[in-house]
Amino acid sequence: MNDGLEFQNISEFEQRNAVFFASFMYDSSESIAMWSMYAQPWEDGVFIRIPVEVFKKWIRNTKTIYPVFCSEKQKPILEKSAIPYEQLSIVRVAYTNADSMQYKSEEILICGKAENKLLKNTPHLPDLVGYVKDLAWEYEREVRVLATVDKSTKCDRLAIELPDDLIDSIEIVAGPRFSGNLSERIIKEVQRLFTTKRSLFSDKLNWIPCDSCLKIK
Repeated sequence: MNDGLEFQNISEFEQRNAVFFASFMYDSSESIAMWSMYAQPWEDGVFIRIPVEVFKKWIRNTKTIYPVFCSEKQKPILEKSAIPYEQLSIVRVAYTNADSMQYKSEEILICGKAENKLLKNTPHLPDLVGYVKDLAWEYEREVRVLATVDKSTKCDRLAIELPDDLIDSIEIVAGPRFSGNLSERIIKEVQRLFTTKRSLFSDKLNWIPCDSCLKIK
C-alpha cells in the first residue's frame, strides 16, 4: 500500500505493514487519462490485459504468497519462503465526493452502478482504507488484489505466483505513442531476463512509499 493520501487514514503505523494491494483496471474501453497517468515514458507504454475469469481463478486458487523484500536487510528474497496470510481477495474500489463536495451537494458513495448516500466520511474510516477513493479517480475503474498478513511479517512487498494458464492468456497492448516494434521489444526483454537473470520489470518500477518520502532507488 503506497498511496500517501490513503495512508493518512490508517490509525496504526503497524497496520500499514500488514496491508498489501496490487492495482488493476476493470474496463474494456480505451482511456487516454490512464495512458497519460501510468504509461510513462509514452514511447515505452504498454498495458497487460488478463481475462476476467482467468483473473478470478488465479486469486481464488492461490494458496501461497511470498515475501520479496525484508525490511531488515532490504534485499530480494530469492528462495521461495512462503509466509502465512490472513486474507487474499479481489476488491472493487468505491468512489466518493466526501472530500470534494460542491456547495449544497450531497455526499455520495459509488461502486459500479450502486450508489449509497447513507454512509458518511468514508475516505477517513480506518476500516475502509484501500476500499474508497475520491470521485476524481473514478475513471480508473480500479480493482485491487488485497492481501493482509500478520503485522510481525514486516515485508515491503509480496509476490504471488503466476500459473501457466494465466500467463498463456495475457495480451500485451502497445500504447498510442509506443515507439518501435512491440514483438521485437518483448523478445528483447525476455532475452535480457535469461542473459542477466534480472526481472522484466527491473528499473521500471519507481516505488514511492508516500507522497512526502524520498524516492527509493
